[in-house]
Amino acid sequence: MMNMKKVLRITIILIISLMIQTQIQLSYAAILDTDPSDFQPYSQTESQDKELAEKAGVIATVVRNVGIIVVVIMIMVIGIKMMIGSVEEKDKLKEMMPIYLLGAFMVIVMTWIPSIIEKVVNQ
Repeated sequence: MMNMKKVLRITIILIISLMIQTQIQLSYAAILDTDPSDFQPYSQTESQDKELAEKAGVIATVVRNVGIIVVVIMIMVIGIKMMIGSVEEKDKLKEMMPIYLLGAFMVIVMTWIPSIIEKVVNQ
């Protein structure tokens, strides 16, 4: 029973992380100023490619920074609850802490992976 709860929580965290990544792509598509019917994949210039990469970089940076802020606030709240909570609450929070840390790790890593790949490709 306890393992099922852990699996369920990890699955929820993975789904939320994938939703965040999908949202980045949707936001990226929303900032394009061109009409979709004018799309010609082989007629783009380097300046358009750079502009597109810059916009995507800004969005990824914003998502990463917001994610880090949320993670830090959640860890602070958990720490305060652990300091002022009862023994039972502390045990419950200790059980939940690895899940929060895994989620924090995933939020940070999933936003840094595209920037790392971009840097490697551009070198």
